[in-house]
Amino acid sequence: GLSIAEGLKLLGLQPGAFLGYSLGESAGLFSSRAWRDRDLMFRRTLASPLFKSQLGGPCTVVKDAWGPAAQWTVALVMRPAEEVRAALVGTASLLIVNAPRECVVGGDLDDVRAVVSKLGGQAVFLEGVPAVHLPLVKAVQAEYRALHLLPATPPAGVRFYSAAWARPYEVTTETAADSVTDDALSGFDFTRVIERAWADGVRIFVETGPQASCTRMISRILEGRPHLAVSACQRGPDGYAA
Repeated sequence: GLSIAEGLKLLGLQPGAFLGYSLGESAGLFSSRAWRDRDLMFRRTLASPLFKSQLGGPCTVVKDAWGPAAQWTVALVMRPAEEVRAALVGTASLLIVNAPRECVVGGDLDDVRAVVSKLGGQAVFLEGVPAVHLPLVKAVQAEYRALHLLPATPPAGVRFYSAAWARPYEVTTETAADSVTDDALSGFDFTRVIERAWADGVRIFVETGPQASCTRMISRILEGRPHLAVSACQRGPDGYAA
């Protein structure tokens, strides 16, 4: 994503706003140069147990909260958010609202399966997704925020949108870390982020992340309204060639 954003800048593309989906918010902060020290973040990530064992891998935060037999599981369901919320059981949480009829659910395997069954039995189970976007992250909130506490030098005249807050905000060292941490603690509604950007006058959305996943969501969210959503990286071709 950072490489593609750099390539687009070399071709003359000048973004007026940045918004991101989950990790894409951090990628936007780096690609805009609001965050500059990529090597520091890389070293911190390698040294931290957050994504190696606490929220990823064996997911010790999950097992500490739900028991040693718990299996963190994430599934994509093609149902409206209100139906998903009504179907939640046990540890299952609505993590992200992708689009008007598309949501991401996470929790212990048995509870996620129960939710999927109540919703009609159809879902795409996702592999390797860390245990974020739910209050369980409070157990490591301080460490998570410290990981994302980086000197911020945002470019002038550019808006940055927080996924968790669904609005633009003034990027500082503190607020950028707060936005990313709140995203991990409470999840987000991507439809609200896109609706706010559209209301603010954004009409052209250029995706620099992989495989046009956000482009698809944006097209569904803004269906029937004037906009252009395109991706610089399509599913299939090599990213550098694209």
